[in-house]
Amino acid sequence: MKPQEVLDLAGEVARMPEMQRVATLARQSDVFASDTLGDGTIIKEIIAKYAPQSLIVNFSGMADVGFGGTVYIGFAFDLDEFDRVAIFIGGSVGVGVDAIFAIGQGVGLSANAYSDMTGACLGADIGAAFLGGALLDGSLGLSVPFVPIRTHLKLSQWTGLVYVIEGIGAGFEVYGRFTLQIINRSLPDIVQPSAAHSTTVSSITCYNTQDSTGNDELYFEVTIDDKPGKIYRYPLWDYFSIDEGGGDLEYRFYN
Repeated sequence: MKPQEVLDLAGEVARMPEMQRVATLARQSDVFASDTLGDGTIIKEIIAKYAPQSLIVNFSGMADVGFGGTVYIGFAFDLDEFDRVAIFIGGSVGVGVDAIFAIGQGVGLSANAYSDMTGACLGADIGAAFLGGALLDGSLGLSVPFVPIRTHLKLSQWTGLVYVIEGIGAGFEVYGRFTLQIINRSLPDIVQPSAAHSTTVSSITCYNTQDSTGNDELYFEVTIDDKPGKIYRYPLWDYFSIDEGGGDLEYRFYN
């Protein structure tokens, strides 16, 4: 398929009534935490912090016999603006008590933004499928933006998927997965042309970190006078990691 045909397919998936219903439910905080709990309760704070940001639709093939592998391609939709979509590919390897040969489609939610579907993930998978029938296979993973895993396993960046699979087998496994984003329909540019004037950011200090499991993440989104509405993001695929009292970095914006 050509890239535009894949984007057209993403649009067709986004218009499916089932997808729209999942997205609508995911945006409602009272699905998980009732309004009768009042403001500022621990449950409401947890829901707000770990709430889903993206709707994920995966198409995958898997082959597992004790040691298995999966390849997949998928769409990630922004829950707030459903016409914004990223397309990603990836693969995973797993170890467990497993015997599944199957292909299927997965639908789920992620606390990662639709534009951040790149990186490593650790998770667990459990499911079953019988020859000639379709049963469910589910997985839940946590993002690992960089090592060491012990300090950077991101509870606030979870991804949960439920697959409808056709094949044979059953089991449980733990897996490691890597996802690479290949198309972002609203992807900003990263390279700015040189100009007569520039602004250099040489230091940023964090006074109060907001991430309970590690450093805060920081990236720049810049617009310039000559091209209003055009956004430059840096770094494009990554971010700076900043801790309280730290954050020395240098970047120049041209204008």
